[in-house]
Amino acid sequence: MFALVTGASGLLGRHLIEELCRRGNRVRAFDLKPPSSLPPGVDFVRGDIRNAETVRAACEGVEVVFHLAGLMPQSRASAEVFHSVNVRGTENVLSAAVGESARRFVYASTVEVYGIPDHIPCAEDAPKKLLGVYSRNKLDCEELGTKYSADFGLEVVMMRMPMLLGPGFYHDKFFVKLLDDLGRGKPLYIVGNGENRHQMVACSDVVEAYLLAAELPSAAGEAFNIASDPATVPTVREMAEQAIARLGSRSKVKCVNKTLGRAALSFMSAIGRPLLMDEHRELAFADYVFDIEKAKNLLGYAPRKDNVDAIVETAQWRWKDQGLAP
Repeated sequence: MFALVTGASGLLGRHLIEELCRRGNRVRAFDLKPPSSLPPGVDFVRGDIRNAETVRAACEGVEVVFHLAGLMPQSRASAEVFHSVNVRGTENVLSAAVGESARRFVYASTVEVYGIPDHIPCAEDAPKKLLGVYSRNKLDCEELGTKYSADFGLEVVMMRMPMLLGPGFYHDKFFVKLLDDLGRGKPLYIVGNGENRHQMVACSDVVEAYLLAAELPSAAGEAFNIASDPATVPTVREMAEQAIARLGSRSKVKCVNKTLGRAALSFMSAIGRPLLMDEHRELAFADYVFDIEKAKNLLGYAPRKDNVDAIVETAQWRWKDQGLAP
């Protein structure tokens, strides 16, 4: 396989490139800046997905495009900038993939397209309620992918993930602070009683799913939830306590009244120091678990790590990187 990976410097991009190379594939990486390191033989193209000519050159000769590039909610860009990068940029990559005769296009979407689900675990055919600009962008891009598939025969696969964890995690400041607090033995504050459940996913499991999506005929034209096994997802409180125990941290879980928690989150947002993105605030109180049966059945997806495994792996990497110890 000759693959292009856009967003090569991000968490998933770096792990995906490493595994593609380990399996003997030819890889071209594309991003605004190169990763801190690349495996030998990887061709790096510096560029912006908003530049159609640069994107077209990056797609030359490739068989599979893994399109991961885009702005995350944490970037705090304007709605116009979000749309120009996430939607118009994605259309540039789709157009270039068609123009250069790529076979398959694997797109990094998000479970945020479901908003706060009505039914748990949430399956792929659930209503799309959205949470904000980012999830609106992602759904727009999925619709573009469907259009390019119908009009040009490009095999588009949409991959919907919750929060990805793994070595190199950096993009969510709130979660990074939680990891650092664990390393320093500080209290972990949970809003409410912590009885709701939040699903995550290990980056290594996502990489495996992407490689399956790139090759299997059954994946073409489909959307998949890619997450940890919902049967293994503990409550938020259990997850925190299990991670503390496995990491040997001195931290203790402390619960915050829901009403006070909501007020604190709103206040911090109002003074320009948000603890959570506004569009993510209500997720702190919700059950957020997704069905992966479709990915299991059509892709053979079998996640090896649960939420706590992913947290422990990420925390251990972070502590070593930052010189922290429990």
